[in-house]
Amino acid sequence: MSNLSIEAKVGVFVVIGIIILGYMSMRLGKLGFKMDKGYEVKVYFDSASGLEEDVSVEIAGVEVGRVSKVLLEDGKALVILRIDSNVKLRKDVKASIGTRGILGDKYVVLVQGSSAAPLIEPGGRIVSTTTATDLDSLMNVLGEVAKNISTLTRSFANVMGGEKGEASLRSIVDSMQAVAETLNRTVQENNEELVKIIANLSEFSATINEISSKINKGEGSIGKLINEEDTVEKLNGTLASLKEITEKINRGEGSIGKLLNDEETVETLNSTL
Repeated sequence: MSNLSIEAKVGVFVVIGIIILGYMSMRLGKLGFKMDKGYEVKVYFDSASGLEEDVSVEIAGVEVGRVSKVLLEDGKALVILRIDSNVKLRKDVKASIGTRGILGDKYVVLVQGSSAAPLIEPGGRIVSTTTATDLDSLMNVLGEVAKNISTLTRSFANVMGGEKGEASLRSIVDSMQAVAETLNRTVQENNEELVKIIANLSEFSATINEISSKINKGEGSIGKLINEEDTVEKLNGTLASLKEITEKINRGEGSIGKLLNDEETVETLNSTL
């Protein structure tokens, strides 16, 4: 220190002072919510991994409390929050564990619900929780993706590696090229025939459309038969007559009905046959 100039010494002390002041400010900020002011509410999470006591509780990025305790209860993480007495939480408030910064520091995020919902009493519970996508989950997903890619690459290398694999790959490529050349040659050699086939299909489709249009308009024998009301009425009358005759026969009316429904006549016919 004796070799440093006065300006350098002053600079060092200023830097040290700023560091100490910042540290004390952080400590005092944390101690503020450790006092007995405010009220406690509890919330259950499936996992509170990385969440520590005394971290902040925030609404819309504004600190409104601190995490008082993190406990295990019935297989779930019980997190007790101490909330500023000036902040009133509604029963439909949603809680989640957020991640801050590159280091992934955890804190509790609250999202207020409807202003018409009743207030949570001191010692009450936040029922609604959401699982936020944090850095740990993202890293796990990326790890699984990387593992799958590595497995796929290794399998491909095992199949295609060596002289046999290279020969198989070359054979596949050659076969695909041969098929493409054959198709191309076939199209070129039969180009005129293909054009005729396409033209015939187009003409056939146009003919079908024309016939269908004529039938719908009642033109031609089929069109008149389908669209003429007299024909339809005659067919309906014929069907009604046949139905009536069948019913009479089933009831035993008329000569044929009596003949078919008379047991003696039926027995006589059977014995004769």
